[in-house]
Amino acid sequence: FSIFEVLEFTGDDIDTFIRKWFSAEDEKAKELTRKLKKKPRLRALAGNPLLLALLCIIYDSRGLPERRYSIYEQCVDVLLKEWDEERRVVRVEEFSREDKKQLLQEIAFHFFRDGSRYFRKDKLLIVIKKFLPVLNISAQRSEEILNEISTQHGLIKEQAEGWFGFMHLTLQEYFAANEIYDRRLYSDVAKNSLKPWWEEVILLLAGKGDCTELLKTMLKQQDDIFNRNLLLAGKCLAEKPTLREVSLREKVIKTLKD
Repeated sequence: FSIFEVLEFTGDDIDTFIRKWFSAEDEKAKELTRKLKKKPRLRALAGNPLLLALLCIIYDSRGLPERRYSIYEQCVDVLLKEWDEERRVVRVEEFSREDKKQLLQEIAFHFFRDGSRYFRKDKLLIVIKKFLPVLNISAQRSEEILNEISTQHGLIKEQAEGWFGFMHLTLQEYFAANEIYDRRLYSDVAKNSLKPWWEEVILLLAGKGDCTELLKTMLKQQDDIFNRNLLLAGKCLAEKPTLREVSLREKVIKTLKD
């Protein structure tokens, strides 16, 4: 077999792809192109041809949500279900989508905390085997569920022989943020808030829902001379989070201005 690598799309490639996707709806193509240019992090995601196709499907059917977290959430839902439906592919699934999501969260956070973008298959299977009993699934089915997620949905894929990784780093960050939110691990966030590796996860965590405790925990940390915790709190507000303590929003904005 000849082996090829699919290159990331350039900016021009992205624009051309969108224009051809919406060939009969020129205004819709222009509007999506404008929206992506205003959102650099989202445009970086669009460099992946498959993920750009998902963004086009989402935009065509329901428009792009304001929160980036919601966009990634819909991308995952499309990959787990609608992508096959769009292509009229019928599959037999041995494992529920909810179980797969829970497992992906566990995998994402485990390797994210270790600072790993890619991970060896043997280590990945150890994580899966430990977690499957939590879902009331036999640990012996670790290879089966990994194969189903990899071959049917592509959320985790073999990136090189014996090495796996998420389709895109953003998807690993998205699932890691979900796990942190579910387990309320805000102390972990506070300890790592000044590390660039954690920034995107923190922003996605802010966009998931109520981030009052997240912001309060971050702001309690001693800041550095560049006020990076405070600046990150400001970026969190830009993710349009829900805040139970409304005054916290004004406090962050006022402190930033000062």
